[in-house]
Amino acid sequence: MNVVHLLGVVISDPTLEETRTGRKVCRFRLSTANGRNRPANLHYIVILGRDENDIHPGNVAVLLKRGFKTQVTGRISENRWKNRDGELRSRTEIMASNIEFITWNTSLTTESHEDNNAISQ
Repeated sequence: MNVVHLLGVVISDPTLEETRTGRKVCRFRLSTANGRNRPANLHYIVILGRDENDIHPGNVAVLLKRGFKTQVTGRISENRWKNRDGELRSRTEIMASNIEFITWNTSLTTESHEDNNAISQ
């Protein structure tokens, strides 16, 4: 079973991109504590907009900001590509299926919070 649950701090503002097929993709990095006197783990989080039942990448890109505490549930995926020099590169990513905001963007109105409280619904 490939399931991961992470609770951490967002260390980069989410970016929102669009694939060639028009699907929205949101990406950000999450830092999780690894105990005292040990370096934190960094995770690359990817949110793909597939259908209306999935997390909406655009909502996450607007609501989530650097420094927010966030819980992510998803699966581990290995992303491989060739760079401009033709070298094979890879990165382990978390393909998010659910995101829970522990810290909210306080600059949004109460109505916005209520409308977007359940991003994964």
